[in-house]
Amino acid sequence: MNPSCQRRQWLPRFSIVGVLLLASGVLPASPQPADVGRQIFLDTGLSSPAGVGCVTCHNPRTAFADARPVSPGAVPGRTGIRNAPSLMYSALIPSLDYEDLLIPGEGEVAVWEGGLFHDGRARDQFEQVQEPFFHPDEMNIADEATLAARLRRSRYASEFKSWTGESVWKHDEQLAYHAYRALVEFLKEPLFRPFDSRLDDYLAGRKDALNAAEKRGLEVYREGGKCADCHFLEPAPWGRAILSDFGYDNLGVPSRGRKDPGLGGHTRNPGELGMFRAPSLRN
Repeated sequence: MNPSCQRRQWLPRFSIVGVLLLASGVLPASPQPADVGRQIFLDTGLSSPAGVGCVTCHNPRTAFADARPVSPGAVPGRTGIRNAPSLMYSALIPSLDYEDLLIPGEGEVAVWEGGLFHDGRARDQFEQVQEPFFHPDEMNIADEATLAARLRRSRYASEFKSWTGESVWKHDEQLAYHAYRALVEFLKEPLFRPFDSRLDDYLAGRKDALNAAEKRGLEVYREGGKCADCHFLEPAPWGRAILSDFGYDNLGVPSRGRKDPGLGGHTRNPGELGMFRAPSLRN
């Protein structure tokens, strides 16, 4: 979203002071397991070598995205190949599915919609939160047994154990499962999905929320620019516009280094090579 359409800072609860309070644990604790997920998110001691966590690439100061073109991994010299996406509104992205659409002039067409990561390789957020732990260009953890061992040594281990119970705490795979679940619950917290911009006010019927220039820009967005063809302004099932249709397109954007197959890299469909999910334009 264009900064001029924002009513105030991108997330009122996250001033610089708020970010520091989040990191220190001073903010009121969310109910478990979301609070456990918050602490896992902030933990940079789980990676191999230590120093990289979820928060490293999804910075609260930049709408839980990375201002750098690509993020450095735990292993010196290793980086990703794409810009880390924002986690804002990510809990509202639908699961990857093959949808039948009726397109004027083309008839019924089946297309992919939803899914996590830019290329949709994770069907849902539960799948998405798992990969960075074990990816060699990210946190580089060897396996779930190693992850479980490090969680047991974490500063929040007692809180985590009180949630899981003794039997889960001793079982590597079950403990890892609960870590993924906790992260998903944290990403569902209201702080990740504020709908408080002036554009939201305007779409809700407050016609003075945008100035004349902004209204002209919105008209271009809807009509001549055709932005709204992929970045929908219509309310989604939860009642607010996410500014995405969650569909996949190939816009011909150059890859960083070798050609990036995008969606086609895991669907194995040559016609889907280089396609990526339309991101939300919020924040």
